[in-house]
Amino acid sequence: MSLLDNKNYVGAVQKFQSSLDNAVSDPKKQLITIQTLVESNKLNQATDLLQQLLLEHPSQKIWYDVLHLLCQNELPYQKAIQLLEKVSKKNPNELLAPLYLSDFFLRDQQEKNALASLHTAVKLSDTKKLKTILWHQIAYLNFKAKKFVEFKNALKNAQEQSVDFAPLNNLIAYYYMRLEHNYDKARASVERALKFEPANPQFLDTLAYTYYKEKNYKKAYDTLQPILATTGKDDFVIQKHFAKITYQLGNAKQAISILKKALPLAQSPHYKKQTNALIKRWSNQLT
Repeated sequence: MSLLDNKNYVGAVQKFQSSLDNAVSDPKKQLITIQTLVESNKLNQATDLLQQLLLEHPSQKIWYDVLHLLCQNELPYQKAIQLLEKVSKKNPNELLAPLYLSDFFLRDQQEKNALASLHTAVKLSDTKKLKTILWHQIAYLNFKAKKFVEFKNALKNAQEQSVDFAPLNNLIAYYYMRLEHNYDKARASVERALKFEPANPQFLDTLAYTYYKEKNYKKAYDTLQPILATTGKDDFVIQKHFAKITYQLGNAKQAISILKKALPLAQSPHYKKQTNALIKRWSNQLT
């Protein structure tokens, strides 16, 4: 380790690569080699080595996690995606490749490709719990894309696994609320989610929004207000919903103030445009 301690990275790489050639099966030495390459600004060489390891050992989770670490060291998501596509093509029956591919697609805002990878992964998954998680994610992405037939089918597939999964119960609540306008069933579903995670801010937001849709604004306010400055302070949707509740309770100035503070949290141009329009409309009503 003296070469690393003295920051003699080139010498360290040569030494570790020599060790790697003699002990290919030793993951510790492989990890050290990758680390040394990254620290000596040889990210492409580190990526090439990692690709070799993934192609040779596609069922070893550690190498997929290392790929995440390389992306934190400025490896573009697109390069990681290309690497995993090679692994998946060579090993079509290997679960981890499409599983991690879906994650990288989502990080790169390629939701259509993420859906395709998730469908591949769910076919390869061998546990009901994992199938539930994957069908939940498929349902959520279809809901975001307003593909409600696919959304409903994915929810059904998730429910057929008979696994209690709190985020799934929360998403089912959205189904009842948004598509069937059945607020009693929506509330029952999100309350089931809250039994598992009683302090989850997204679940509390869903519960509050069922009250909002029923025009029970006081109860909606009382549900969200306690988390507004804590677990919900960095959540745009929670802040926006609370502003709408506050507005309906007759405090337009405070509602506008909440929306203006929440605007930087909006992650898409659509949300920003929608929020600015709401601020403008409420402000015009005050003049």
